[in-house]
Amino acid sequence: MKRPPDAIISFNDYVHLDAVKFALQKGVNINEDILFASYANISANKHAAYPPVVSLDQFPYQQGQTAMNMLIDILNKKQSGDAPLPPFEQVEVPVSLVYS
Repeated sequence: MKRPPDAIISFNDYVHLDAVKFALQKGVNINEDILFASYANISANKHAAYPPVVSLDQFPYQQGQTAMNMLIDILNKKQSGDAPLPPFEQVEVPVSLVYS
């Protein structure tokens, strides 16, 4: 490319590993010519030859626990019939930016 990207952001660390493999095959100096970032922050990153420069730790256990609590609350409200169910509810689960 005449103007290669400054960074590649993968939607998870497994895709990051494939992107790095492809970039290496093309002669790219990983995290020098192009920076790599991703989501998930899997534990294998600390053992990878080319971990992402930054990864967003999304805490999947906490996400699942929050989703299950929301589902139980909806089911309890539906059974009791006390109040109408909201059409939409949004809950944010905090994330953490992890630098390699």
